[in-house]
Amino acid sequence: MIFCTVTTLNRIHMAMAMARSAKEHHPDARVAVCIVEEQVPLAAQNFQHFDHIVLAKDLGHPDFYRHMFKYQLNEGCYSLKPWLLLYLLQAFPANDRLIYLDTDTKVFGPFHEVNEALERSPIVVTPHLTHLSVKNELLIFMSGLYNSGFLALNRNEESKRFLHWWAERLDRFCYNDVKQRVFYDQKWLDHAPIFFEVHILKHPGYNVAWWNRDSRKVALAQNGEFTVNGQPLRFYHFCGFPNHPQLYKDMHPDTRRLVEQYRRNLLELGFNSSRTLPCSYDCYRSGEPIDLRARLAFRNHPERFARIQNPFSMSNRTFLVHVNPWKRKVMPAGKGLDRRRQSLRNNQK
Repeated sequence: MIFCTVTTLNRIHMAMAMARSAKEHHPDARVAVCIVEEQVPLAAQNFQHFDHIVLAKDLGHPDFYRHMFKYQLNEGCYSLKPWLLLYLLQAFPANDRLIYLDTDTKVFGPFHEVNEALERSPIVVTPHLTHLSVKNELLIFMSGLYNSGFLALNRNEESKRFLHWWAERLDRFCYNDVKQRVFYDQKWLDHAPIFFEVHILKHPGYNVAWWNRDSRKVALAQNGEFTVNGQPLRFYHFCGFPNHPQLYKDMHPDTRRLVEQYRRNLLELGFNSSRTLPCSYDCYRSGEPIDLRARLAFRNHPERFARIQNPFSMSNRTFLVHVNPWKRKVMPAGKGLDRRRQSLRNNQK
């Protein structure tokens, strides 16, 4: 079994916490980490629980730099999940089971239920909610029924077909765009149980997080282990921690104890030394920060920039020449100039 994740420099210590916890409960498993940077960070090179490190640019994507430039960094990272899983299937032919976990997760127990599910199905997902919740149902409706912070696969043609299908869609539509009803990589999983053989794992101990906390009661047992609704906690998803403290208010004392334990784990691993560091794909090779409008111009007008093989070797000036500076919106070349001229005429009247 291989556990894997996708991470960046500023979240590398979260990946360390995930890897260490996975190895604690699955000592025979391997942990593979995809790092979305130009170089492997020093902190990761000698970390004993990283069994395999691959840079995102080496996953085999045929147009990696153009792909990454059109996305904001978090969108780009999410879009690489199927590429990492396909890479691992090829790189480790002797391993038949893969488990993807988001970087901000921690394993609290062995994944017995996942292994049992994989005996029957090639793909396993977990729903955001397993109990009726008027408070959160609309939110989940917008962001997707299944949380893509977890995915388990068997090596077979069905799972490969699923990964190619997912990768193709994330190559084009891995945006956080409410109007287009797209939410990163996650919304696409709503279709997976229709088109593929998917097992929906409803065990309350998997993917416990702020969005289902109302219906999943965390408790600390006398033996020192955490339970959820009376069943073993398998992993907790610390989504939004610590940057969004409002998500972690008004917690049950045992949940607060669990979160505090995770906070200490991160500090012990050196989280504060990396959390504010810039990532490779936040800037051009010159060091100039990438203006979001430049990414949008590149995304919305691919034909205009088709000859640029590596947009990161350019500058904002290359892409912002057709951007309306007043509305801060990407405009087609002719229309943007015409509208500015008309606005000047109106102001002169």
